[in-house]
Amino acid sequence: MDLPSYPIAGIIQILMAVLRVEFLASYLSDQLVSGFCTGAAVHVVVVQLNKLLQLSTPQGTGGPGYLITHVGNLLTQLPTTNRLSLGISVGSFAFLYMGKDLVNPRVRRRLPAPIPFELLLVILVTAASALFGFQSPGYDVKVVGGPTSPDWAFSAIINYYPITGEQGASGPACS
Repeated sequence: MDLPSYPIAGIIQILMAVLRVEFLASYLSDQLVSGFCTGAAVHVVVVQLNKLLQLSTPQGTGGPGYLITHVGNLLTQLPTTNRLSLGISVGSFAFLYMGKDLVNPRVRRRLPAPIPFELLLVILVTAASALFGFQSPGYDVKVVGGPTSPDWAFSAIINYYPITGEQGASGPACS
């Protein structure tokens, strides 16, 4: 019976914590740890590229050579890239880079908190998706779901914390 590797990795980590073997990490060189982290980052990026470019690649089974096979599948599917998806992705990376690395350091002294460029990006792309209908057949961009009106949130807040003096308005229930 083949078990997925993530439960086994979690069990091993819990066992290592219980047995207090974290001292072993002091014997690993900084270069080794840095190389391991870089390799993990490259693996995550390569595995997510098909979602970023909206490509349909065959699902691999993992194992030795999976990353190379996945890159080969990506390269063969590259001509079918959704160009709008690619543009949104590149534009999002550029927006976050400029905001976090160029704008925030300059305005850090004047503002009490950094500008949340991640949140701004989500709001802007969601608004653009609603305005232009990215999920429509002309664009074919995969979206999580259609944007919904936040009316439910405002009504829930008003019902929970009444701001009027009307009778019948109830605040948080206490029992």
